Amino acid sequence: VSRAVRHMYKRHGNGETEQEIQMECTME
Repeated sequence: VSRAVRHMYKRHGNGETEQEIQMECTME
């Protein structure tokens, strides 16, 4: 997990963020 994604996850703290994280991981 990149720092940007981790920061975003910390910011939201919601289950919805998981989808965004998966998309970010795919782009990485």
